[in-house]
Amino acid sequence: MSEANPFVGYGTIASGGRFVGREPEIAALRRRLYEARSSAALIGLTRMGKSSLANKIISEPPDRQTTAGWVNIATAQSGAEVLADILAMCPSPEALHVTFTTAGSAGGARDVPIHGLYR
Repeated sequence: MSEANPFVGYGTIASGGRFVGREPEIAALRRRLYEARSSAALIGLTRMGKSSLANKIISEPPDRQTTAGWVNIATAQSGAEVLADILAMCPSPEALHVTFTTAGSAGGARDVPIHGLYR
């Protein structure tokens, strides 16, 4: 039988000075989300600090170009709603259509819209 959860009496997400420890978990999540550009799911018993850990990670993105946000899929009505919530956090479409130069044919470089590369 497992021990009782010592945090069950606390009520809100820990942030600022109330958030302490969890350095190995923070480092692992930063590597996974910000360096590997992957996703992660925090799964565990209730009241163990999953939301506090997630809040800590998204409140400190590695740079100004990184958008981090919170989508609660437990309350979503559909996958489309989850996608809409994610897209609402993204920069405006104008920012996504920035043109950059990439290596082209032997004749030189050419401009390629980032949207075209995504498609």
